[in-house]
Amino acid sequence: MSSLRHRLRRVSGHLVSFEVVFALFLFSGVYKASPRLAWVPVDLTAILAVVSLLLAVGLLVGGRIEPRVGPLVLVGLFGCFLAYALLTVLWTPSELYVREKTFRLASVTTFSLLGCALVVAQNRVRLHRFLAVSLALALVTAAATIYPVALYGPIPVRPFGTTYLTPGRMIGLGAVVVAWYLLFVSPSLARSALAASSLCVLGAGLALLDGRGPLAATVLTIGLLGIAAFPLASLHRRPTRLGPGLLAGVGGVAVAVLYADSLRVAEKFRETVSDDPDPATTGRLENWAFALETWLSGRTLTGHGLASWGPLNDEVVRWPHNVVLELLVELGVVGLLLFGLPVLLGLALAVSGYRETREPGCVVVLALFVYTFLNAQVTGDLNENRFLFAAIGLLCYGAYVRRSEPVTVGRLVDRSRRLLGRLTGRAGRRP
Repeated sequence: MSSLRHRLRRVSGHLVSFEVVFALFLFSGVYKASPRLAWVPVDLTAILAVVSLLLAVGLLVGGRIEPRVGPLVLVGLFGCFLAYALLTVLWTPSELYVREKTFRLASVTTFSLLGCALVVAQNRVRLHRFLAVSLALALVTAAATIYPVALYGPIPVRPFGTTYLTPGRMIGLGAVVVAWYLLFVSPSLARSALAASSLCVLGAGLALLDGRGPLAATVLTIGLLGIAAFPLASLHRRPTRLGPGLLAGVGGVAVAVLYADSLRVAEKFRETVSDDPDPATTGRLENWAFALETWLSGRTLTGHGLASWGPLNDEVVRWPHNVVLELLVELGVVGLLLFGLPVLLGLALAVSGYRETREPGCVVVLALFVYTFLNAQVTGDLNENRFLFAAIGLLCYGAYVRRSEPVTVGRLVDRSRRLLGRLTGRAGRRP
């Protein structure tokens, strides 16, 4: 009886944990438009954000959040970027959309980074719990994509009533997590076979959607993981990982070749490289060319202001579908550099953490950053790419696995006193 209670307590602890609620908040755009959730009277993203924040406050008050110097510096650098982005509101030509973009950047997008940097990345259990929930959502999304096609044949699919891009990103993220587990973690042939099967399901769901960006980003990221696995994980010496992985890869290529003519996404890829590209590709190229021209025409350093892309482009589109060009146009070189500083620090933390500990978790956070960054170059704006900001926060995992001393108020006070003592001592010894 006591063991059953212990198990129930563990299960309930997982279900009501910060990581579960936070993952549901982060990926709420995938499922909240579903007709099955139409009865919810308020926005699900707002509800889950508030619950996640309350759980984080509870962890902080209970002393279960022990930040390290690296993550705190990263958060501080991001704060500088956020402050500058808000400052540019003073000279932006946008009047209406700037209010929405400012609010979302300062709230939802910022919380996506903070939750990952200060809580999720804190230890292996929290990270794995977050990845497990993400994978579960990805598998459910893939199943919701495959099911109507299996019933009615090749038809346009909109899982949960939303556009194809957000579900495609969700499925691709799950595929990257499964590929990492298969190549770097899986301890047995049975688990490798299960991971390979899950990868096939996710790949099928991704192929049935129309999103070229998520599919291309997934393939490129998994390819980089496969290349890195040979020297880092001694993949050639681990047939329990290599065998199922190769079978899944060969099977995926075979399915792609057999059904390339009937897949809408394959047709869209052919249109992209044809002499007469589709309107979406043409529009992207025109937006990117206009963004470079606008950036070089004036305010190269400071930018035209947050949310200025719409008025500058006669409100044809609200963003250029490339986060780097968006930053250059709206925030200038200053904004791009301020955005790049926390990214570079996070990459350094993850790489150094892996070099010192060989912790596979550092590999998956790097892979997720690559995946989300590639997606951000072809779709969405800053706030639409909050997966990217969450991935930047996850890079802090490298600082926590190095077992450095946590930063507490007591330690900060002691260090300040020692520093002050040294300064006053030197001043007293001066003639």
